[in-house]
Amino acid sequence: MMYPIVFTWFLSSGCSGEKPSNDNTTDTSPSVEDDPSLQNMGINPRIHRLTHLQWNNSVASLLNIDASSFSDNFQQSTLSAGFENNGEVLAVDTILFQDYQRAAESLGAQVVSDLNTYAYVVPEDPREGGSTIAYTERIEGESEDAIGTTGAASGNRYNLWSNGTLSVEFDIPHAGLYTLRTLVSGTPCDDDLGAAMELRLDGEALVATEVLDPIEVSVESNISTGTHIVSIAFSNDCYEPDLGFDRNLLIDWIEVEGGVDLGTSTQSLTDVTPWVERFVSEAFRRPLTSDEVALWNDVFVDGATLLASGDDIADGVRLVVTAVLQSPDFLYRIERTEPNTILDPFELASKLSFQVCNTPPDSDMVSDLDNGNFIDNYTEHAERLLLSECGQENLLQLHKELFHWDGYANIDQPDDAWDTELNTLFKEEIEQFIAWHIYTENGTVKELYTADYTIANDRLAALYGVESTTSEFTRIDLDPTERSGILTLLGPLAYKSDVGQSSPIHRGVFINDIVLCKSLPAPPDVVPGLPVQDPTLTNRERVEAHTGEGTCGEGCHSALINPPGFAFEQYDELGRFRTEDNGLPVDAGDDYYFILDGLQSWQTGVEFTQILAESQEAHQCYAEHVLSYFLGRPIQDDDEHFVETLYQASKDNTSILDLVLLTVELDSFRYRGAE
Repeated sequence: MMYPIVFTWFLSSGCSGEKPSNDNTTDTSPSVEDDPSLQNMGINPRIHRLTHLQWNNSVASLLNIDASSFSDNFQQSTLSAGFENNGEVLAVDTILFQDYQRAAESLGAQVVSDLNTYAYVVPEDPREGGSTIAYTERIEGESEDAIGTTGAASGNRYNLWSNGTLSVEFDIPHAGLYTLRTLVSGTPCDDDLGAAMELRLDGEALVATEVLDPIEVSVESNISTGTHIVSIAFSNDCYEPDLGFDRNLLIDWIEVEGGVDLGTSTQSLTDVTPWVERFVSEAFRRPLTSDEVALWNDVFVDGATLLASGDDIADGVRLVVTAVLQSPDFLYRIERTEPNTILDPFELASKLSFQVCNTPPDSDMVSDLDNGNFIDNYTEHAERLLLSECGQENLLQLHKELFHWDGYANIDQPDDAWDTELNTLFKEEIEQFIAWHIYTENGTVKELYTADYTIANDRLAALYGVESTTSEFTRIDLDPTERSGILTLLGPLAYKSDVGQSSPIHRGVFINDIVLCKSLPAPPDVVPGLPVQDPTLTNRERVEAHTGEGTCGEGCHSALINPPGFAFEQYDELGRFRTEDNGLPVDAGDDYYFILDGLQSWQTGVEFTQILAESQEAHQCYAEHVLSYFLGRPIQDDDEHFVETLYQASKDNTSILDLVLLTVELDSFRYRGAE
């Protein structure tokens, strides 16, 4: 890391924001007395780490750089429950913080390695005559400047004929982002493997591969000013003279290119320092205190000493960018407002924008924050974000996690109608169905469970028994006696199936867990598997014999799991409608005790979905999911009143869009809750 702005305790403390009282690690963080950013932290702030998507979007907004190559490879959070944006499990451990550090250092270098990026980040600093490559040098493998530990020059290449390295010394004039390249080839041995090589910088391997045919291997790396050693290492020598095999690594040349001459600044260091306040304030999504401005101005000035590239202003920019991207004020959404109080306008704007759109506040929100009109225009901003592209994507994400359609990629059935393309079509169908239902139909929760249409192409239509002549996804009407809403679409049914057979157990657990929010008891430690399929029995009869009345599964399965699972026995392992199973009539009828609605009975899957659509529990459950997702945390006891508000609105056929809008207008969203 380039600068000692490390908030060790804050980053490792979880979501309460409280400093751990007993920590065996060395505390390298500044004290509250020394650091104004910590003085501004407030008492017991509530913190919510940005998701990797939110981090990437924040970087893009701040630097105009797509940083997904970093965020896609960040350590992933392990979720035990809830949605992926659950702030209670979005912590920062040592590994993830190292990921942040590496990204920050690379991004800081990128800002001063491209004139267009630099001009976007620092428009206050116009440059003359810039944007040229500051340094490029190629050393031929056979030259005297290339030093090998083994082997020898061979024609216009260097031949590493046994394990070893070929090294070249480069004198880098300016710190920055560089591309390291080499042209290499290999000879085979009797194992058909290529020559194993590594491209190293100062002894550290940056990229490794195997080569036979000539290939250019390259990698980007931040390199500081001064002398550096680039090496090519060979590690899997093989020599079989009796068979005529001799594996060698052949190196044509080694090259370093990069570092950009940004040109000559027309500003002085003093002229550009006000940039610091604007940039850091934008990154932190709030105004800075005077002490913070002073601190970050000092960081900017220190860049010239710490980086010493010869361009004092660029060094200051690079150091500020690198340090800011590691700050908790950037990595977390922080609420310093006292508990049981409406959030500060800047805190509320960040919460609204990140939770609805996964982005930092946009220019319209910032403008209203600056002129003091954000609270007055809050509803307008919420509506605008919800209808925007990012808002639509986020609402789709809620339903994707809720209905598990990422899992469709794992469907594997021994059926002539199935192949992996069908899994992709299942996913496309449910995505388009949700988008159409919410944004075209302005649909309700009730209609989500009762819709008599889908969005499908000709191949899916055939599985529904509907004629279609287009491979494009279009709205098609379904037989209302066979289909009713999202739970009877092909994808959800196929995903919750066993190999070669429907699964009342998987489907029943899903209905209890996701649609009714009913907690099921943990299964016994040792659960015998279902008996093999019996051609003389229906699948229902097989499951009932194993889990029904008089069995060890009677308590949980007979009353809770099996009935809603049996309701979907009219659909096979690919979700096709059927009236027979093993040549016997399908029985989808059963009854189920709803806590709020009492005992309900049905004869078909369609009848069951109609019951769900009218069920108080289903509406309450959906309300809990929506509130939990947009709060970014599990539902708590204090949220019951707000769940009731959403549940009643849902029961009254409020559209899903309006339900979400109501969610972000609730006090539970706009206020910081009690500790």
